[in-house]
Order: sequence, then C-alpha cells, then structure tokens
Amino acid sequence: MAKVNFKRRLTNEEVDELPVEDGSLIITKEGSLFIDYDEERKQIQGGKGADYDSLPVGSVIDFEGTEIPEGYEEVENKKVLFNGKENNSLILNEDVNNYSKLLIIFCANNVYNSIIVDNPDGKTISLFTSYMVDANTLKISSKNITLSGTTISIGNYMEWNNTWGNSNITSSKSNSIYITKIIGYKQEVEI
Repeated sequence: MAKVNFKRRLTNEEVDELPVEDGSLIITKEGSLFIDYDEERKQIQGGKGADYDSLPVGSVIDFEGTEIPEGYEEVENKKVLFNGKENNSLILNEDVNNYSKLLIIFCANNVYNSIIVDNPDGKTISLFTSYMVDANTLKISSKNITLSGTTISIGNYMEWNNTWGNSNITSSKSNSIYITKIIGYKQEVEI
C-alpha cells in the first residue's frame, strides 16, 4: 500500500520551502493543490493564472467529466463482441478468454432474455425463454451453446407448447432462439 503524506494550511510560498517527499499531497490556504511524485513536485490545481501540470500517465485511474485528459488512455471495461441476430454458430470479434464475464442477450419469438456467464471460456450454457402466446398457451424455447475462444457453437435445441386444459404438450426441434448481443466485461462489475 502506498504511503500518502497529507499537508495543509500552507501558503503557496511555504510550499516552495518544503523538501520534496514522494507521496506528499499538499493543499494550500489559497486552494492550490500540489503532489510530490517521482522526486518532483507538480502543481495540479491552482487559483487564477496558476501554471499547473497534470499527473504522470498511469497515476490516475479515474476522472470526472466526459473528456479524457491529454496524455491519458481510456481503458474500456466492456466491449460489444457481437451485435446482430443469429440462431446458428457465430464468430465473435474477440476471444472470450479476454473477459471475466459475458452478458448474452437473446430472444425467441420477439421475447428477450439474458444470462451472465462468469469466466466464460470453455463453458456450455443453456439459453431459455418462455412466453404466453395467448391467454391459454405457454411456449418454451431452449438451446445449449458452447463458448470457446472466438466461437459460439450451438448444441441441442427444442421448443414446447402447452395449452391450458389440454394434456398434450407438443414439442418440436425448432432452433428459435436468436443471440442478439454479447458484451464482454474485463473486470468484476455489477451487471
């Protein structure tokens, strides 16, 4: 864990008299903000007409606003790996091994569902939808898919219909579930 030396209630002139001590965060009475980093003192916030610098690249992991400060790189935590409508095997634009979680969005008969898969590479998962066709009929669709590298391959699939008051449940070998979007997440996130 890094040590931070917090110093406050100094004037800007008194800051110049302090020795540079790596890890020091200095706030002056005038509202200026200095940081000692890598044996150098940088003014990162100042009053009117102040001349200040930004922190070195890699030293800031978060910032406010929508603009990325100059010299910093935006690190995407999520990426859309597939966006379309496919009910057969498909190729993703990046390896699932690069992601700790996948959000898979899918539909059957315009009824949408989703599933979150932790550590997805090599896993076989079941996609499942159910919906009421009318007041008396329930339709259930199911499909197994396997995630491996950049490939999603389909396995078994089935569709069932059950009408209220009818003891017959009809089934068909219908590949009715379509994958519509897959989003990969690199770090642990609440989805």
